Amino acid sequence: MKQLYTILVVLIAATMTFAQEIELTVKVSGTPSIVRLTGPWWGWDPAGGPQATDNGNGTWSINMTAGSENMQYLWVVDGTTEALLSVAQNGDCTDRADAENVAGAHMITDYNTYANRIWKVGDGNIVNDVHNSCGTFMNTSSTFDNEASVIGWAGVGDGASDEASVQYVASAGVTSGALQVAGQNPSSAAGKAYIFQYTDSDFNYDGAANVKVEFQAKLNAPLVSSAVHMQTEMPGLGTVNKFDIQGSGLNETDWTSYEYDFENVNPTGTNDIFRIHFNFAAGAAENAGGSLLVDNIVITLSGGGTTEPDPTPENSPTAPTRDAADVISIYSDAYTDIATAYNPGWGQSGTVNTTYDPGDGNNVMLYSNFNYQGTDLANTDVSGMEYLHVDIWVANVDRTVKVSPIGGGNETLVAVATTAGAWNSVDIPLTDFTTVDLTQIVQLKFDGQFQTDGATADTAVRSDVYLDNIYFWKSATSSINDLANGFNVYPNPVKNTFNISAGVMVDQVSIFDLTGRQVLRATPKAESFSLDVSDLNKGMYLVSVKAGAQELTTKLVK
Repeated sequence: MKQLYTILVVLIAATMTFAQEIELTVKVSGTPSIVRLTGPWWGWDPAGGPQATDNGNGTWSINMTAGSENMQYLWVVDGTTEALLSVAQNGDCTDRADAENVAGAHMITDYNTYANRIWKVGDGNIVNDVHNSCGTFMNTSSTFDNEASVIGWAGVGDGASDEASVQYVASAGVTSGALQVAGQNPSSAAGKAYIFQYTDSDFNYDGAANVKVEFQAKLNAPLVSSAVHMQTEMPGLGTVNKFDIQGSGLNETDWTSYEYDFENVNPTGTNDIFRIHFNFAAGAAENAGGSLLVDNIVITLSGGGTTEPDPTPENSPTAPTRDAADVISIYSDAYTDIATAYNPGWGQSGTVNTTYDPGDGNNVMLYSNFNYQGTDLANTDVSGMEYLHVDIWVANVDRTVKVSPIGGGNETLVAVATTAGAWNSVDIPLTDFTTVDLTQIVQLKFDGQFQTDGATADTAVRSDVYLDNIYFWKSATSSINDLANGFNVYPNPVKNTFNISAGVMVDQVSIFDLTGRQVLRATPKAESFSLDVSDLNKGMYLVSVKAGAQELTTKLVK
C-alpha cells in the first residue's frame, strides 16, 4: 500500500508539473484581427497555435497549459509570423539571446537562420513581449477591473485630506472598471489641490533609455475652477510636468487617449523609481475641484538593452525624370552630384551612409541617430533654379525636419512636409529661403531639432532619416521659337500697367532705358503676368525676357 501511495504522489506531482498554467502577453501596434502563437508544438503553422484575447489596450493575452519542457514560440499577427532574425543580427537582442546560457533571457537564436522566443520551465508568466521586437513593456495597471487594481494609488499632499477619494468604479472604464480620483473644496478647505499618485520604488527599467507612458482619461463630472496636470518621475529625468491635459481633449462624454515619450532615462538597476500622479490644481473658490476617471495605463520600455527598432523603408523612391540641363544635383543616382562631403564635422550626432540599400538594389542616403546633418558643396550659383527637391522617409513624425541651403553665410530653415512610413516627394520654392544668397551656395543643412509645432526646440537625438534625389531644379528649358511664337506685350504704348503673355515659364524680366540703365527687374516664374511701370518716365524702353537659357528683347513705349 505504501508503494502504491508513493507512485500516486509521483504521478500527481508529474501531472502538476506538466499542467502548469501560464499567461503570455504581447503588445501589438495597429488594430489586428487575430493574434496567436506558433512554434514547434504546432509545427510552426501560423494557424496552428492558440488564439489570443484582445485586452482592449493594444495588448493580447493567451492563457494556456505549458508542458514540462522549454517551449520555443513566435507571435502571429493576422496570419504573418513575426521575424526576429534581423533584429537579433543587428545586435538589438544581446541581453535576451542565448536563452539556455543566460538566466532570465526569453529568446534563443543562432544569429544565422532562426531567432525564436522561448518560455523556460520555471519562468511563469511572460507578459511584456513586444511584437516584432526584443523590446519589452510594463503595465502598471492595464485595466482597472477590480478593487485590487487601485492598490498602490494614494492621495498625497493636499490630496490626503478627507475631501479626496481614490477608488475603483465598476463598469466605468473603457472595458470594465476604472480608477476614479476626485476632490472638491468645501468652504473650510478652499485653495487645496488634490494630488493622486502611483509610486513604485522597485521598478525594473531593464536598462531601457526611453519610456512611453500611455493612458486614457475621462471627466466623471465637470471641472470647477480647476485644471488637471500629470507629472512623472524617473531616474535621470527627475520630475517632469505635463500641464493642463484637459486642453488636449479631456471631456465628460468620451475617453481621451494620451501618449507621452520620455528619452534619456538613466536607470541604475532593478530598484529604480517610477512615479505618475494626477493633480487637480484647485483654485481658492469653494466647490473647486473635480472627478477624473483613468484607465489603461501602459508603460512601454525601449532603447538601451531592450531596443524596439523603428521600421525602415522597403524600397527607394521613384527615380526622377527631369532633364539634367534643368537640374543641379546634390545626391541622386540619376544625375552628377556637386557634393564634396556628405558628413562634414559640424559636431552633429550619428553617421551618414550614402549607399544604404532599402531592399530594391537602389542606393538612398541614411542619416542614423539624426539630430542635424550637412553636406559640403562646390561653391555654386543656383539662382537660376526654381525649387529644391527632396525625397524623404521617416519612421514617425514626432518632430519637424527642416532644410536650408547655406549661402553668403546665411540659412533659412524651411519645414519639409513628411508622413510616416512612406516616401515623401517634396519641392520647396527657392524663394522660401529668404536670407540665403543663392548665387554662392556652399552647403546644405537638414535639422531635426524641433518639436512637431516646428518652432519649439528639441535637441534630443532621434530616429533615423532616409533621403534621396536631393537637387535644385527649374522648369523645362524653352526654345527661342517657343518663346517668340507665344510672346505678347500689351497694351503698348502703356500708361501704368502692362501685361506679358509668353506661353512658357518666364524666369526674369528686365527693362532698360535707351542709355542701357536697368530701371526695373522682376522674377515672375509664370507664363502670364502684369508689371507696374507707373513710376517710369515717358519714353521708349527695351524689355528683356528670359525663359530658361533663352532670351527675347522687345520695345515698350510709355
